Amino acid sequence: FNQFRFFLNMYFLVVAGSQFIDILQVGYRWTYWAPLVFVLLITMCKEAFDDFHRYLRDKEANSQIYERLTSFGYEPIPSSAIKVGDFILVHSNQRIPADMILFRTNIDNEGSIFIRTDQLDGETDWKLRKAIPSLQKLESSSDLMKMDATMIVAAPTDEIYEFTGNFANDSLDEDHVEPLSLDNTLWANTVVASGTVIGCVIYTGKDTRSVMNTVGAPLKVGILDLQVNRLAKILFVLMVLLG
Repeated sequence: FNQFRFFLNMYFLVVAGSQFIDILQVGYRWTYWAPLVFVLLITMCKEAFDDFHRYLRDKEANSQIYERLTSFGYEPIPSSAIKVGDFILVHSNQRIPADMILFRTNIDNEGSIFIRTDQLDGETDWKLRKAIPSLQKLESSSDLMKMDATMIVAAPTDEIYEFTGNFANDSLDEDHVEPLSLDNTLWANTVVASGTVIGCVIYTGKDTRSVMNTVGAPLKVGILDLQVNRLAKILFVLMVLLG
C-alpha cells in the first residue's frame, strides 16, 4: 500500500477502476490496468529483494556463536538462544549480542575496557566501560557460578545514555550492594575494542536498546520520483480547472 502514497499511482488506480463503470469506460480496460500492474510488480520485486537481503543479514547475526559460562565451563551458544541471566563471554572485535552488565574483563585489575558504539549511536569515539569491582577481584570467572547474588535493573527503555540498577552479592556480605550505572553496561550491537569480557544478559531481542532505537526501513524515493509526483498533482489540478 505504500506505493499508493504517490499521487500518480493513486490517480491511475482510480482511473483504471472507473473503467468498470460503463458510462465512464473509454477503450479497453486492459490498457489501463496492464501498465499499472506492471509498475507495481516491478516495485514489489525490488522491495522483496531488499527485504530478503535484510533477512539474510538478520539470520547471519542470529546464528553467530558465542560462549556461555556454565557450572561445567564454557559452552557454545548461538546468539538467537541467549537468554536473560546468561553469562556470555565476548572476545575482542566481537559484536555484543544482547544488553549486558559487565562482570569481568581480562584487561587489568581495575576491570576497564573500551567499546565501539558507532553502530548504535553513530559516534566513532571509543567508550570506557568498567566491570563490577567485587566481581573483577574474583580469582577466576568460574567463581561467578558459585555466588549468591541479585541484580535489580530498570525496565527496558530506548535511552542509550542512561541506566540505573543495583547488584547485591550475598556471598560476600548480606548488606553488600553496588550501584550500577551506564559505565557498567554493554549494549547490544556495540563491539569490544580490546580484551575479553564476561557480561550478564539483562535484555534480549526487542527489549535491547539497539532494537528499541531502530526505525523501520523507510520507503526509498528518488528525487525524480518526487518531482514527477509533484508535477502530476499540478497537472491534475489544471485538468480539473480546464474541464
